[in-house]
Amino acid sequence: MFRDFRLSEGWTMQFRAEAFNVTSTPAFMNPGADASAPVRAADGTITNLNNFSSITSALPTERQIRFALKFLF
Repeated sequence: MFRDFRLSEGWTMQFRAEAFNVTSTPAFMNPGADASAPVRAADGTITNLNNFSSITSALPTERQIRFALKFLF
């Protein structure tokens, strides 16, 4: 959002407010794709795929708000 304030003929002060990620939505990384070393039980069944298809991290995308003043002449 921005708002212009006329100071005099040809001079303007502009106030700006910018917001990023207002809802604070996380950006998840890709799921794990390595199932090369599965953990097997004594009877041969697979008990653990080492985080295969599990999302274990997210990008740091926090809410950001910026304010600025701009002088136009």
